[in-house]
Amino acid sequence: GNLILSDRFERIVSRLGINVGEKVLVKTETLGRYATVAEVFSKASIGELVLYKNSFDMAELAVNQGSARKIMGLGVGDPVVLCKA
Repeated sequence: GNLILSDRFERIVSRLGINVGEKVLVKTETLGRYATVAEVFSKASIGELVLYKNSFDMAELAVNQGSARKIMGLGVGDPVVLCKA
């Protein structure tokens, strides 16, 4: 899927399927990082990359008290790949 937007909290929103409880590898053109799949990003540790389903039924990548956009180096329209860990 492609990045749709980065909101004012610098979370990343995309159209990707996820299942709570899984670990996934989030890959961009330049790097890959593991994310925890959770019901809400506040359940993640501070600084942890987390993937969850938002209220629009879309996958959202966030960092608890941080910036997913900066950590992943992404901009709107950038390709994102999820791989099951």
